[in-house]
Amino acid sequence: QKLAALHHELNVMVVLDVSPSMRAQDVSPQRLQRARLKLLDLLPRLHGERVGLIVFSGSAGLLLPLTRDMNAVRADLPLAQPGLLDTPGSNIAAALNLARRTLLAQSPGKRGAVLLLTDGDASALSGPAGAAALAAARGLKRADLPLYVLGVGTSAGATIPLPDGGVVEQDGSAVISRLDENGFATLADLGGGAYQTVQDGDADWEALYDHGILGLPGNPHPLASTPTWREL
Repeated sequence: QKLAALHHELNVMVVLDVSPSMRAQDVSPQRLQRARLKLLDLLPRLHGERVGLIVFSGSAGLLLPLTRDMNAVRADLPLAQPGLLDTPGSNIAAALNLARRTLLAQSPGKRGAVLLLTDGDASALSGPAGAAALAAARGLKRADLPLYVLGVGTSAGATIPLPDGGVVEQDGSAVISRLDENGFATLADLGGGAYQTVQDGDADWEALYDHGILGLPGNPHPLASTPTWREL
């Protein structure tokens, strides 16, 4: 157990929401910026896990394969922008399914977890898209890849700024994007993990990582080859 605390052999796929609603500013300085800052805060807490990065809006893409090079994670995070993917929307099912496929393909038979950072708008869990997201969470649990969710937003919500000024409107009224804490807590529960709303301090990572991901059973530690000298 002491060895596991020093080095946790686990694969963690981070799934980061870059949909247009992540421009909202109900958390400081902005939802997406806050999510990236939170990930930077998480990296020093890690205990040797391999980390990958998937971004999504209306579609999903792998930005960084699993790696232990945290400098690579830091270098790629600024690339996660709302304009990175062409398809608008918030296709959580596509992102979670890509995370499952990538973890199973890159490390067959290895234990892992999925960490979703999203503004958790209720619209993402409604209708057929919502049903697909819930099914994707169940698929993660069946694959023994528990889902942990950090909600980056507030229940009061905020308008969604447009890149060229103004805000997103529907039928002449400004759209308010609100964090659906109950809905995403259910999503995490179906995925076999846990949910936490973003906090100013470290309480969110204490709940999701220290008392969540870090406690998951790790993979067997690989036997390292050690050079030895032989007298001739």
